[in-house]
Amino acid sequence: MRYPFRGFRIWTCRYSVCTSAAPDQWDAAIPSTRAYADVLLLHGWGDRNALWGLVQAWLSLFQLFKPELMVLDHSPTALLAARIAQIKTGLIGNGFELPPATNPLPAFPGFSWASDEKAAESERIAVDNANAVARAFGGSPITALRDLFDVEASLLTSFPELDHYGARPGAKYVGPLQGQPACEPTTWPEGQRRIFAYIRPDTEGAEAILGALAACGASVVCFAPGFTQEQLQRYRTPNMRFSSKPVELKPLLQDADACVSYGTGGTVANFLLAGVPQMLVPKYVEAHLAARRVEELGAGLVLRGTQTVESVTIVLNKLLTNAHYKQRAQAFADRHREFDPTKTADEVVLILEQILSKDVRNDRVVQLP
Repeated sequence: MRYPFRGFRIWTCRYSVCTSAAPDQWDAAIPSTRAYADVLLLHGWGDRNALWGLVQAWLSLFQLFKPELMVLDHSPTALLAARIAQIKTGLIGNGFELPPATNPLPAFPGFSWASDEKAAESERIAVDNANAVARAFGGSPITALRDLFDVEASLLTSFPELDHYGARPGAKYVGPLQGQPACEPTTWPEGQRRIFAYIRPDTEGAEAILGALAACGASVVCFAPGFTQEQLQRYRTPNMRFSSKPVELKPLLQDADACVSYGTGGTVANFLLAGVPQMLVPKYVEAHLAARRVEELGAGLVLRGTQTVESVTIVLNKLLTNAHYKQRAQAFADRHREFDPTKTADEVVLILEQILSKDVRNDRVVQLP
């Protein structure tokens, strides 16, 4: 890893969609979440007074630290503030976080309620509120949300096949920025087939999935954060090992026969890069879009609707016994055999260094009224 930034002031921000909707409100919100604009409206952009306060908070921080470069990972409110303050910006994120720069931004693909007309309607509201705030701080208005993504660099930390909107011609894909903190080491318990599972209590059909895993006789390592020991007790068998803390994946990847998860991006990418087919149980829009891509690759199966132990067992057996899914997952792994996450990190650093080398604008931070 190279560290070329001595003497520069860089601000990094990740996932700063400032919440106005609590996580337990998402189930009710999903049917009205047609496009990226709706995500913004749910998280502060639907009320221009709230958005003004959020942007003012960011601008106050900019006044204090005077960053010369903003590096943003799904931080749209910080992005709006950086545009107002005319601060150089580099964006990194997956396909969901960096939507295609169309006008309007596209509706989420694959949902019956997500029409282009409704997406455009939501975008008009978001743009109007953003422009009201921008004018209040002396910033330039935007004509569409895509203007926000017109920055010095926009890097997709994904693969074209896993882009939530589908592969985009001309987009800069650098691959996932993978990394894992210190995790608990673990080994496979006894069992002929080996399954890694990542299940949370709010995963759709969690009890049916755990019941099917416990009954299948395979060797199972299950990362199950949020469950109590009492909740897991009924599923404990000599073949099933639970952990409430992240486990070290590297020793498990090459021997796994299947991965079961709710569609989190890092888990999906890690196991596909190892050629492991997936059974996915998506809950949120982003996970549904990711699961759809895996399904289209032929590298996995998606559980939809109400599930029972028997129905999950049927899908799991299909995934384990039909060679097609393993072959398609392995084909993905073969295409990306040269992928090295450390090289991805180096490439991102090099691009950021190039941005900094061009006309640093540290004297153009907006003055607050």
